[in-house]
Amino acid sequence: MRQLDTDGRRLLGLLSLAVSVGVFTATVPLLRNWFDLRVYYGTVDAWVHHGGRIYDYWVPGTTYGFTYPPFAAVTMLPMALVGLRIAIAVSVVLNLVALAVVVWILVGPALRRYGWYGYALAACLLTLLEPVRDTFSFGQVNLLLLALVLSDAWLLSTGRGRRAGVGIGLAAAIKLTPLSSSVCCCSAAAGAPPASRRPSPRRPPVSRPGRRRTPRVSTGPRHCGTPIASGVSPMSPTSRCRASWPGSPHRANRVGPCGRRPPC
Repeated sequence: MRQLDTDGRRLLGLLSLAVSVGVFTATVPLLRNWFDLRVYYGTVDAWVHHGGRIYDYWVPGTTYGFTYPPFAAVTMLPMALVGLRIAIAVSVVLNLVALAVVVWILVGPALRRYGWYGYALAACLLTLLEPVRDTFSFGQVNLLLLALVLSDAWLLSTGRGRRAGVGIGLAAAIKLTPLSSSVCCCSAAAGAPPASRRPSPRRPPVSRPGRRRTPRVSTGPRHCGTPIASGVSPMSPTSRCRASWPGSPHRANRVGPCGRRPPC
């Protein structure tokens, strides 16, 4: 009886929190109308259907254009087969899956102790986080990249280092920022042995002479993705991508003035 009373209070509290989150999300003007996704979609559409170049596209009426490496445009090619609304729906689903992976890796064991209550409470709190909300409403790929990076970190921490590196490599080929994560993961892996190989607390570790082996992290997708993608273009691909991509990161006007959000 006491358990039923506790579950009832938890359910009532969660319903109140869910209603509050819903009202906040619906009334506070923080939705971004999937602006970044419209940039991706317009770039791919101009590239595939109109013979344009990915770094020549600008969102109509703005100074915003595509700034990711060429490999990112290649991974977004399936958007050329669907309409904008379907692309938005797919983006939301992929971000939900990526968010679930991130939560499972970071706090999965802690949430399992609380059962359905922990998962529901985490979902409500995550909805209020501005980075999460903006990633969804802008239609960005940040959660997908974070899931790839954390997957490699999880593989390293569980003694599966030989399988790690693909996620970080793909993430860095899509967006340059995750490239720094490879350094962090390698440093963390070199500083502590995997959990499966840690000595028992009852038995002190035995020191052995010799050089310590550092887990290998593959960055092949990062090194191969961009050069390969640079050759994929309907109009003089290699020369034009080589001319456009190296200079695009230095053109700060492509992402708008500092401190100003794009129009929604």
